[in-house]
Amino acid sequence: MPFLFTVGAVRWFSLGPLQVQFSRMAIYGVFFFAGMGIGAANIDQGLLARSGALARQWLWWTIAAAASFGALAYLVNFRRMKLSNLTGAPPFWWQSSYGVIYAVACTLICLAVLALFLRFGQRDKSIFDPLRADAYGIFVIHYLPMLWLQYAMLTMPWGAGAKAAIAFAATLAISWAATRALRQIPGMTRVL
Repeated sequence: MPFLFTVGAVRWFSLGPLQVQFSRMAIYGVFFFAGMGIGAANIDQGLLARSGALARQWLWWTIAAAASFGALAYLVNFRRMKLSNLTGAPPFWWQSSYGVIYAVACTLICLAVLALFLRFGQRDKSIFDPLRADAYGIFVIHYLPMLWLQYAMLTMPWGAGAKAAIAFAATLAISWAATRALRQIPGMTRVL
């Protein structure tokens, strides 16, 4: 909220190909470090346990996520339909509501996705098992290859589906290979 009112909702920070919405930098940092903390803990117990409260209450988390997303969509639509004729920034009540609901929706959607995977994605064997050791590294590295691949295909005459499939497969392959290579450096397995 403080960033939203200080810098506005539409200001972006750019460093080369990396672009981040300035007002959301704090929430990105909170989510990143919260994820690191959860990942560093014993995930077989507590919040991320297979039979923990999150997995047992998956339906409620999903309903809450859908409701918060609906509220966010309503606010965005309200601005487009009812506040579009205003000059300058939207009213304080709209900006503060949007800021709070955006943060709540992000949190609830993340919890709902975790709950759904804990409830329905836990199997002894999975086709994704080979990715398990390198998943965090792939997450950290994927942004730049994805960005540059999308940019490289921007003028190609293919449809969006073909471009998305190519970008996904190539980003995964590049990120995975880079993570594997980096994890060969002594000490990097503790980081990635």
